[in-house]
Amino acid sequence: MVYCRHSDVTYGYMRNLTETLYHLDISDISYIAAVFYISPTSPNNVPSLNTDAWLAMCQFSIMVGTSMFCVFYLGSRCYSEIFIQLSRCSAQCKLASALQKQLFFALVVQTVIPLCLMYIPVCVFFFCPLLGIDIGVISTFLTHTVTLYPALDPLPNMFIIKSYRMAIREIWTKIKKMVHLASIGSTIDTVNSVHSILRQHNESSVI
Repeated sequence: MVYCRHSDVTYGYMRNLTETLYHLDISDISYIAAVFYISPTSPNNVPSLNTDAWLAMCQFSIMVGTSMFCVFYLGSRCYSEIFIQLSRCSAQCKLASALQKQLFFALVVQTVIPLCLMYIPVCVFFFCPLLGIDIGVISTFLTHTVTLYPALDPLPNMFIIKSYRMAIREIWTKIKKMVHLASIGSTIDTVNSVHSILRQHNESSVI
């Protein structure tokens, strides 16, 4: 964050960008920006490197790389431990073996979810500007993927592990029964009200 603070370079770049694309005044916006290449002052010069932006990218690479290493390293260790436990299970502990297999598949899916929703989009978001590729409004896709991650992360355990899956199915069945009973009750009330109206109409016609 320190290396992406306000500077003359970031101010000039963001001012033109916000005015052109969003028609906003940069003085009304709080922002951080990493401009990797400083435009040359004359046509004969080549763009120079912005040291602060490159230091920020190095820090980001270390953080993302460390996080991904922990995910894959700990995932592989969990896989090896589960595999060892499965190989030791005899025919008498089929329930434990089935549960460990379910935990393994849930672990695999929980590893794929952050990889697809966080690591890959974030890397594209940061490394494309580094290579001079303008992704434009596609960058807003990152906010959607990061927002979806906390909601999708617990779903593998809920639907892969049998005990959780059966509990969800039981709750869903109860909800369906409640909705069905409520609809039947409303139908009966409607029929009774119609009969009452018809009875009153018949009585008034007889009089």
